[in-house]
Amino acid sequence: MNPTSTPPRESPLKAVEPDERRLDDQVEGTFPASDPLSATASATATQAENPHRYVTVYRVVSPDDADAPFSRGAGRGGRWTSQGVQAVYASLSPAGAVLEFLAHLEGPTPRALRLAVGTLPAECVHPLAQLPDGWDQRPYRDAVRRAGDAWVRENTSVALQVPSALVPRERNVLLNVAHPDFCRLELLSCDALHLDERVRI
Repeated sequence: MNPTSTPPRESPLKAVEPDERRLDDQVEGTFPASDPLSATASATATQAENPHRYVTVYRVVSPDDADAPFSRGAGRGGRWTSQGVQAVYASLSPAGAVLEFLAHLEGPTPRALRLAVGTLPAECVHPLAQLPDGWDQRPYRDAVRRAGDAWVRENTSVALQVPSALVPRERNVLLNVAHPDFCRLELLSCDALHLDERVRI
């Protein structure tokens, strides 16, 4: 081996430790979780500044969806997208994922659940620079859904970062399952989730 040659670099993905990194570190380069969005900012999504970092995403699913937890259920629609639009909702923290799941649950809490954990490069996550009026209202607003539908249609990024209407300092992401870079979302785990009886519905 040539002593002056440079050994190959390991993929940065192998260094990701989602359970040990702070959420603020994970989303650095998008916008700080503690800072509100500017009302005068551009209405378009902007690319994360640091392409060498990774963002960890979480989603609560049923065991039936454990084989494809970040794509199963696309098209159901929600606050940010119309029914039929191919997007999946996830969160940037485990607690946020559980809260979103419980808030949208119809009927009693299932006994068997999974917490899916995935990671994708920060360059694939674009924050929404300006929130539509009434984004946090119910019933969901057509103008808000049009904003999410346009993002999916334009194929701007794999993920769109938005605030949670339940806890605005929490962050959710919409995942565009039809984006050509969706394959860069790596599933790290999808383990059994046992909810405390005190939070069961």
